[in-house]
Amino acid sequence: MFKKTIQELFEVKIHQDQELKYLNSYFTDPEEKKFVFAWSSFNNFSQLNHSWEDYQNQDIALYLQNKKYGKQNIRWDIYYLLFYPAGEKIDPAEIFKIEKDRHICRKIIIEYQNLADLKKQLKNKLPFSSEFYDSANTAGNYTQQEFYSRLKNKLGFEAAEIKNMLKINNGGEKENE
Repeated sequence: MFKKTIQELFEVKIHQDQELKYLNSYFTDPEEKKFVFAWSSFNNFSQLNHSWEDYQNQDIALYLQNKKYGKQNIRWDIYYLLFYPAGEKIDPAEIFKIEKDRHICRKIIIEYQNLADLKKQLKNKLPFSSEFYDSANTAGNYTQQEFYSRLKNKLGFEAAEIKNMLKINNGGEKENE
């Protein structure tokens, strides 16, 4: 499902490689000069959390970075896509911890509910997609003033006082709210 979906959505070259011990396959830009996306699918987040590091160390670090692309600059542009089906209630801090770990490669975790959701997630999270982190699809778009006004209403009087203190500290005058 993942390989076919990725091929449908993006102009990429899919690689099957007998040297890969854990990864399903990987894909690159057609010229193999810009990026490498390795990927694994897991049955659940617990399996992902338990296995991703071993998979990364074996197949990405030892094979892709050192052997396959060892003499090319592309070895520094490797991403690791980690797929798992929605279902478990996951602490966002656990996902953030894995994704912020940039050792060896960048990790992108994709939780999906169905094929349509998977396609949406891929378009939103992959950096070569035209919809890469398209914020227009994620939250209401506000002007800076609208955002500030909504924030102030949520935080109440204390936020207005903090704003005034910051203005005074920066040489401005206190506003009357």
